[in-house]
Amino acid sequence: MKILIIVTDIESDKAAIDFGGLLAVVTNAETSLLHVAKDQTEKAEGERILSKAEDMLSDLSVSTNLCTGKLVSRSLTELRANPHDLVVIGEGPRLPLAQGNRRQLAQALVNRSEASVVVARRPRRELKRILICTGGAQVSEQVIQAGAFLSKAAGAQATLLHVAGTIPSMYTGLNEIDESLTELLKTDTPTARHLRHSAALLQQHGVTAQLELRHGVVASEINREATKGQYDLIIIGVSERHQRLKRWFMGNVTGAIVERAPCPVLIVKGPLGDRTEQD
Repeated sequence: MKILIIVTDIESDKAAIDFGGLLAVVTNAETSLLHVAKDQTEKAEGERILSKAEDMLSDLSVSTNLCTGKLVSRSLTELRANPHDLVVIGEGPRLPLAQGNRRQLAQALVNRSEASVVVARRPRRELKRILICTGGAQVSEQVIQAGAFLSKAAGAQATLLHVAGTIPSMYTGLNEIDESLTELLKTDTPTARHLRHSAALLQQHGVTAQLELRHGVVASEINREATKGQYDLIIIGVSERHQRLKRWFMGNVTGAIVERAPCPVLIVKGPLGDRTEQD
């Protein structure tokens, strides 16, 4: 597997460097650092940034790439020239201009690159709890494969979460919904079939996960579970239909999860890990 960590500056991207390094360690991935300087006058500062980032990943053998141009377009160019399985970016400072640039970068990577994308938030050195979020059939299998791969690689506890929209009128509280899960799985409803299929896929990859069902607003329920369960990573997917939406990061479920998540978010766009193990 190949991981690319995009570093704009050390302070803003410490979470990306830390978490990208953690993923590289547990997956034994080939790791690269990319810095895009605005022009030739900023290359010396770029070299300093890359050198410090490399020092932060002293346990890894990493390659560095310093180029000039606009952050978004040059990052995409570099990815086309040297494809990676996973790209890690940081949340950055919560300033309007900085957040706008980060949002554009995340949107471009999800919409226009082939790589899966991690948006890292808050430096962390552990990967013990992973929240795998299933959606429609179009994205579930690759999300589950990625979740299984990372759970096995890190020895992490996995939870499989499905949010089934608003609460049915027959239920009045979360306790009743939780208690209904066993009975639901015995039915032949679309939700039950989806959950059984998702759990079976994880089993095929050698991972037994805790199964959770929620009803409500999808992004809110995912972020609520991530906070309550103190997860180290949320794994979600993006359907082909949504990959080309120009306002992806502003308007839909994926963007709402990323912008409010309490931990890093992995947006899966393809298989992760050793391709020979996936066949």
